[in-house]
Amino acid sequence: CAPNPTGKKISVTNLGVVTDDPANKNISIHNSCTSFGGDMIADDDGNLYVFSARNQVFRINIETKVATHLGGIAGLPVNFTANGVAVAADNKVWISSAVDNSALYSVDMKNLAATLVAAGPWKSSDLANSNLLAVRKARPVAELLGSAEEIPNPKVQLYPNPVVNKQFAVRFTLPEGNYTVRMTDILGRQTMIQSVINIKGGQQTENIQLPATVQKGMYLVKVMDNTNKPVYSKKILVQ
Repeated sequence: CAPNPTGKKISVTNLGVVTDDPANKNISIHNSCTSFGGDMIADDDGNLYVFSARNQVFRINIETKVATHLGGIAGLPVNFTANGVAVAADNKVWISSAVDNSALYSVDMKNLAATLVAAGPWKSSDLANSNLLAVRKARPVAELLGSAEEIPNPKVQLYPNPVVNKQFAVRFTLPEGNYTVRMTDILGRQTMIQSVINIKGGQQTENIQLPATVQKGMYLVKVMDNTNKPVYSKKILVQ
């Protein structure tokens, strides 16, 4: 196994099992005939999109872990398998195949129609970039701040607020178990996720150090239990 070139410690959090939207009917995310292999992209609203090797597309809500079948991609050659996908500059999804190298295609996510981008040979088992699929509609900042949900819980205390020196503390008197502290900005984008905190009962205080990239402004801090259910949320002001 090659060493991590960034030098940063990598942690993996099990978010749970993905389930099917009841509307999926016979096209299940777990069906090995229609939904195996492929590649994934993400959007700017926190969803994942699975493109199966059989050219079926699913949207996965990270919070609920529900996969919704959006449909099959139209306009691809018979032997084309979706093996690499990436979001292009025009907000369409480029798609390549490791089996049919005749061409590279672009998929319009509004209707899942594929159009030719470039003739082959173009054989690829993976595509990747840092682009997110743009799906969010712009809303006034005041509306975004007002819509941020707060969940009070007398067994969780966050201080100080406003936050100074990019550090705050969370005091827990919650039942024993594993909890995660997350922070999102006013657009709902995740800016910080703390490693799993193991609460052993009684009173326990955890110090949270924000990343250096966090800017001044309003944020929403959530405490999630081991089922990914929020048990506390609070708006904070980072100074």
